[in-house]
Amino acid sequence: VNTNGGGFCSIRSALCGLPEGTTAIRLRFRGDGKTYKMLLSDGTKSTFGPSRRSPSWQHDIPTNTGNNEEELILPLSGFRPSRGGAPSSSTAQQKKKLEADS
Repeated sequence: VNTNGGGFCSIRSALCGLPEGTTAIRLRFRGDGKTYKMLLSDGTKSTFGPSRRSPSWQHDIPTNTGNNEEELILPLSGFRPSRGGAPSSSTAQQKKKLEADS
């Protein structure tokens, strides 16, 4: 993904769960010194509108300048609940569901 000249990028993909035993997501990228976010959602409820009961889960992706390839491991336990991009409190049950779906 090239974000030159833009402030937002998005990739949406349907996943049929993560492989059994998955505990983290590995990313490889070239940074520009900005911090980006990865959001995961179960996709069953809209994250917009009055029915937004199901949170998405976000993790910061800090990057370095220099256009060097970077690798970052994002533990599933490090994803935090959010609603509409803002941090949200969540129950332990919702967090267990995210990890169980993996």
